[in-house]
Amino acid sequence: MLYVFVLMPLAVMLGDLGGGGGDAVPYSLALSCGMGAAVNVLLVWAATCFVRAVAADLPVCRKRRTAVR
Repeated sequence: MLYVFVLMPLAVMLGDLGGGGGDAVPYSLALSCGMGAAVNVLLVWAATCFVRAVAADLPVCRKRRTAVR
């Protein structure tokens, strides 16, 4: 989503349409790498939050699954 809503409009505004004409804006590569890095950081952050949430709820779930004697 970040690529579609941020990177593509910025590339169009900067004039890099990917036509291969050789006159691409030099900022497009840095912008692509920067946005790619931002996406990777957000994915790692989301995965970390998910793992922490599961780890916090795991003991509660195990207590519920044990048979009452």
